[in-house]
Amino acid sequence: MKINTYNTGATYSPMGQRVAWTVLLRETVSGSSLVAFFDADRHVHNLVRVAGEPTKEKVHAEYLNCNYLREFLVPQNILDGLQCAAEHGHLTFPPLENRA
Repeated sequence: MKINTYNTGATYSPMGQRVAWTVLLRETVSGSSLVAFFDADRHVHNLVRVAGEPTKEKVHAEYLNCNYLREFLVPQNILDGLQCAAEHGHLTFPPLENRA
C-alpha cells in the first residue's frame, strides 16, 4: 500500500499542515477511489471518494469540503500508518518499526 504525503504550508502548527493519504479501494464501475487521509496537525482523519485518478489536490479538496464517507470506518492499523507518515515522513506501510 503506497502512502502519499504533502504539506499545505498552512499554519495549523509550527510544522505546517502535514497530511498523509492512501487509496483503499478503486471502484471500477464509477472510476472513483476511496481514499483514507490523516491530518497530523489538525487531528482530522476520515475517508473520502475521489473521482478519477486520486491526486493530493483532489484528496485535499474533498477533505476541505468535508465530503467524508461517514458510513465507513478506517481500520486502526491503516490510521496508525497514515499518522506515522504524516508526522515523520515514512512512505512505506506498515512503518518499519512495526514490522515483524
